[in-house]
Amino acid sequence: MQATAYSYIRFSRPEQLRGDSLRRQLKNARDWAEKRGVVLDDSLRDLGISAYRGQNRTEGALAGFLALVESGRVSKGSFLLVESLDRLSREAVIDVLPRFLALIKSGIVVVTLMDGQEYSAKRLTEDTSPLFISLVIMTRAHEESRTKAKRLAEAWTNKRAQAAATRAVVTSRVPAWLKVVSDKDGKRIVIIPERVEIIRRIFAKSIAGQGKYAICRDLNQEKVPAFRAKKWQPSYVSKVISNRAVVGELQAWSFGQDGKRRPIGDAVPGYYPAVVDELTWQRANTARERRSFSGGRHGDTRVPILRGLVRCKVCGARMLHVNKGPSPRGGRYLSCSDRRRGLECLNDRNWDLESVEELALKAIGSGELAKVVEPEPVAEGPTEQDLEAQIARETAARKNLLDLVEEEDEEAKARYRQRGERIKELRQQISELRRDDRRSASEPTWAQRQAAFAAIMAALDETGEESRELRTRLAAEVRGIVEVVHLGLHSITMTRRTPKVLGGRRAPSRSVEVFNDSPDHIREMELHAEAVEERRATESAIPQRWKPKSLPRNSRS
Repeated sequence: MQATAYSYIRFSRPEQLRGDSLRRQLKNARDWAEKRGVVLDDSLRDLGISAYRGQNRTEGALAGFLALVESGRVSKGSFLLVESLDRLSREAVIDVLPRFLALIKSGIVVVTLMDGQEYSAKRLTEDTSPLFISLVIMTRAHEESRTKAKRLAEAWTNKRAQAAATRAVVTSRVPAWLKVVSDKDGKRIVIIPERVEIIRRIFAKSIAGQGKYAICRDLNQEKVPAFRAKKWQPSYVSKVISNRAVVGELQAWSFGQDGKRRPIGDAVPGYYPAVVDELTWQRANTARERRSFSGGRHGDTRVPILRGLVRCKVCGARMLHVNKGPSPRGGRYLSCSDRRRGLECLNDRNWDLESVEELALKAIGSGELAKVVEPEPVAEGPTEQDLEAQIARETAARKNLLDLVEEEDEEAKARYRQRGERIKELRQQISELRRDDRRSASEPTWAQRQAAFAAIMAALDETGEESRELRTRLAAEVRGIVEVVHLGLHSITMTRRTPKVLGGRRAPSRSVEVFNDSPDHIREMELHAEAVEERRATESAIPQRWKPKSLPRNSRS
């Protein structure tokens, strides 16, 4: 059986596709295969994928090849052709060498076309000198990438400092609704008006209660041109809403050794032209976060007003929406999800969905929830000034350890690192406090919520029919008013949403019972009604002369 050679082609940057890299690597692989008389498979390509942190090993074409080797679907004696070992990996030698040897021990012969070396299990068993050559190449590749990454990081640090100090344009890469133009005064960033209108529309839809799928559907159906793809995608809409660039901030990012994207340094405010204000950004993202707990998409059916808010009063599990078909024999109900999965919960009642919604809306509209006094935010935990003071103390203590660290005192090194981590934690707490402050400032007042709720209810009554848009807006307002709705065996209770206080904790909340049909409660209500009736009968039997007379309007004591 004729052996197969698998040509692996990789380069880091997509723009290299326009150069000679692809043609050169392909030609070298084809020449080698023709000379050796083997079948060539040149489908293994990772174009624009870095090998410095192993991205090609975990998610690229190379990852698929390695999985096939491990499963035995690539025959032993097959060849893996690479221009150089740095095409396979630029990770640290201690990480890449064991995997390199494991590949060879699996029966694969690794061929480097640049120097003609062949690394096979048989050869390395008889002669280890090629192994030393591979170690040198791997070390050089990793050092080159690490040095390049360090230089790029330093360059970006300087650019961020320049942007913060002068607001000068430091890169031509800008968000899709902006562009860089050059004139006699230099480079500047300007808006693209038609795209900015789309951005503002996306934020308005998010605030009105629409999720990323609904927004995408509307934009695609109206044939609104997408920025960087043929069609609008939910993931891109979500990124736009969460992107602080819309309010003008520049935030640099980097990928860590684990491949995760993390922010670098503080954001630079005012770098980009702001296309929405801070209040709009906060409201859109608060609405998006609340929707993330609302139980997913509901398709083109009637928009559920209480989606994600309803829980079992007995066990605390979510109440599941159960559709038993059209009326009169069917209907839509809310049932305890744990109970339906066979878990231990005594709540076996199926609540009629429309009845629950009607009772909840009535409680909001009648002002029953307004009777619950909203507690004022109370400062709990450290303030921003407290945290800044702690950072100053930790920084001073860390500075005092420098002499011992320079003397290679291991205990001092450990304490130095610990204080550095503590400073990072404190800075993160400050960022969270500032974010909470911005969010609290963006929240509408109770009166504003009530007014918006009343306006939407009036619009629904006026149309006299189900409106998807109005019900979506109504659901968004309800999520801003109600924290949770509990359904028990006989009762419905609602808890009003309370403000978040300093330190990330919410003010204490109280619930209001809006329905109860338990026998004990019904009997209690009946006894109460009978007592009221008896009191009225007694009062009506009192002779007229004993009834107190009201004082004349102009009488004086």
